[in-house]
Order: sequence, then C-alpha cells, then structure tokens
Amino acid sequence: MSTRRHGDRLAARGPVVYPFAPMPDRRSRPPANLLAAVLLGVFLGATAPALGDESDRSSPQAAYRAFLEVDRRYQRQVREFLLVGVVEIHRDAFASMATPSRLAKFDALIRRRKEQVGEREPRWEVEFDAAPAAGGESVTFDLARVHFRKVLAPGGRVRETASRRKERLTYVREDGEWRIQNRTLACLACAGTGKSESGDPCYDCAGAGYVEDRFGRIPGLPLPPREALELVEGELTTAETAVRAYLVRSQVAYARVMEGYAQLIGQALEDFHPFFSAEVNGRLSARWTEVQEGGREAFAGIRTDFDKIDEEPDGSRVRATVWARRPTVEGETRDERLRLQFVATEGEWRLDREDPACDACEAAGVCPRCSGIGKNAEGETCLFCRGDGRCRTCRGEGYVNEE
Repeated sequence: MSTRRHGDRLAARGPVVYPFAPMPDRRSRPPANLLAAVLLGVFLGATAPALGDESDRSSPQAAYRAFLEVDRRYQRQVREFLLVGVVEIHRDAFASMATPSRLAKFDALIRRRKEQVGEREPRWEVEFDAAPAAGGESVTFDLARVHFRKVLAPGGRVRETASRRKERLTYVREDGEWRIQNRTLACLACAGTGKSESGDPCYDCAGAGYVEDRFGRIPGLPLPPREALELVEGELTTAETAVRAYLVRSQVAYARVMEGYAQLIGQALEDFHPFFSAEVNGRLSARWTEVQEGGREAFAGIRTDFDKIDEEPDGSRVRATVWARRPTVEGETRDERLRLQFVATEGEWRLDREDPACDACEAAGVCPRCSGIGKNAEGETCLFCRGDGRCRTCRGEGYVNEE
C-alpha cells in the first residue's frame, strides 16, 4: 500500500481539487488525452482546424481524417471535466460545511481552470507516407503525427515543442465504409528501425520496429450505485461529527467523479463506434461490461476513517487526519491521507483547510533519503535534509501546506 500522490494540486496552485479521487498526477497523467492513454488508447486530440466531414468513411484516408475530427471535439470535453468538472464536484460536495474563505479559493480556482481549458492546447499535423490504396477489403498504410505542444518556459514565456512519431494503421471495409482494425506505433526505443544502436534486434519491439496500440484497455473503475451520489447533511456541532460529515461527503464527491469518468467512457464508446471494426467494437464492449461488473464490488470495498482529532487550547480550531482505503478492480489497494483543519463558526465546525499527505516522505515527515537519521551510508551529513532528519518537502510535517 502506498500513500496517494497529489501532483495535480501542486500544478493547480490552489486548494486541493479532490482529496480522495484517483486524479492523475504528473508522473502518471495521460498526455492531454484521457481517451488516448487511459480509456481506449487511440489518437491524441487537439484543437486543430477541421480536417474533414465526420461522417465520410468512403476511403481509408477520409475515414482517418473524420476520426481525428471527432477526436478533436471529444478531447475538449475530456479536458473540461478534468480541469473544471472535478473541482466543481468537490466544491459542491462541501459547500454547506466550508468556510467562506475556502469556498472563495475554489471559486478562484474554477475561474482559472476555465481559462486554462483553451490555453496551451496542443496542435498536430498529419503526414501520410503515401495515399493508401483501397482496392481490396483491407489496407495498411503508414503516416506520421507531428504533435506540437505549448510549454511554459523560464520567465513565464510560452514556447512550442514538436515531436514526431510514425504510425501504421490497418483499415477494413465493412458495410461499404472503412473502419480501424489495428494500429501500431513506432517503437520509441529504436524509432521504428527495429535495431538497437549495436545493430542487434531492438529489445523493446523484438525487432519489429512497431508496437501494438492500447486498443480496448479501458481502466478498472470503482463504480458507485445510484444512491451513493446523493448528499446527506451531517451534524457539525462537534469536531468529531464534523470530521465524520466530511468523510461522508468525500465519498459522495468520489462517487460523482467516478460517475463522470464512466459517462466519458460511455460517450467515447458511442462516439467512436462508427470508426472501429466490428471486432474492435466487440472487444471494447466486452471490456466495458467487465469493468462495470467488477466496479460495483470495488466501490463497496472502500473504507474511510480518521486517526485522531487535535483541538487547539483556545478551542478555536481543530486538526484531524483522515484516510481512505480503496481496493481497485485490478486487486490493488490504495491508501490516501489528508490533514483537515476546522474552525469554530457560530456554534459549528467549518472546513477551512485540506492538506494532502507529502509525496516525498509519504506522510512520515522524515527525510526519505536518510530515513530521518541525518547521515548517509558513509556517515556523512545527508545533503537532502542537511542533517536534521526532516523531510525538506513538508518540513517534517508529513503534510503539505496547501497555502
């Protein structure tokens, strides 16, 4: 088990967007396309000029361009949900128990995220090696996707970087229309040559030069029952009842995020169904059925609780550490921890802060390099903590101050 990482909150530079949700962090986040890297594993979307008629699948090349046009439109919806929708779900869940200052932070973050939806979106260009011939019932052709991405450079400037990767697609003709049967990508290790630097067959692709795409790899999700989406008001008159109300609401917010993910998957299966062969669609449908069946059981296995509640001597505020243990469909277990702060307001305890567990030390508070000893294996002063044994990221707190 490991403490859940919260890289997304650092990028947000605002309040924790969603404490107990499997938000992708910077180490595992899909590259600007939930569908491509997580749901179906197809093509990267972007805000490029319209490439063609979305319904034109009269030739492999036209079908490919139509596919990209649908993907471009779909990706903006995905981006809006990840950047804005998740934050709005969290705010709504805690609106009646949070302090006005905390709600103001969420409102500011939502406004900033809405602006970001259209900022720094990638663009791409397509280079066909040759116009694919469509004389039979199946055709394979090569192309290259040049992906232009805007990144923030030193000094606050935005610059554009480009990456190029070859692809190989196989289309089949079904009912008079061309549909994707298979897609492979140029191996990143050998750049599609199939050879290592020494001239031997590439280890990663076994000399093929191309690797299989992620068709049908819909992720396992803990899927909530309908009743889990409804908010239930809780007592805030004591610190313990306020903490327990927070746990209940966090579970509702988590359920709503999972429901949002499920709706995105369902929409993707519908929107992209015309572009895949019957075989591929059958595989995707079977996987989604499997995920739905296992997801209910996984959601039922979620556990949340708190470790301790510490009250300030003057009774003005309390801190509590809470945790969630969530079994995944794949059989793994994920632990997530938060430190909450409540303030006394008109006879009730109001949520004022949510400090996530430190990524570096996993809430231990000690230096991850020297395990809190202050010295390295050679007996010299640890360069990471400079000898005091505390984690430099959280300054020994075990939790990151969101402020």
